[in-house]
Amino acid sequence: MLAGRMKAPRHVGAENISDAAFITSTQHRDLSCPMSSLQGYVDRRVELILQDGRVIIGILAGFDQKSNVVLSDSKERVYSMDEGVEEIPLGLYLVKGDMIILIGELDEEIDQSTDLSTIRAEPLPPVRY
Repeated sequence: MLAGRMKAPRHVGAENISDAAFITSTQHRDLSCPMSSLQGYVDRRVELILQDGRVIIGILAGFDQKSNVVLSDSKERVYSMDEGVEEIPLGLYLVKGDMIILIGELDEEIDQSTDLSTIRAEPLPPVRY
């Protein structure tokens, strides 16, 4: 079995992220990639929809030329037809760029005034392309 040869997952905290690797609100670089348009979203609350159907909410702390993003104060929203939306705290979270299907700014006023316990929805299916 491969379990003996596999490395344990490593927590990625702020101390593990190179300052030069990510763009933040205090740094302005012209990156020639589609994700460079995210510069305006740094330090704002965004919603990510991932290939596996997960919905992640958090503050965009930074991104790199490979479309990887770092979210702070993040949480996963789990949708269900039986119960309201469950929010699972994730904290500082790194998402690989090739997992992201959609990223957009979240209107915090509308989001905070929405009672998530009343929302019923099927979870998103995985996206295959």
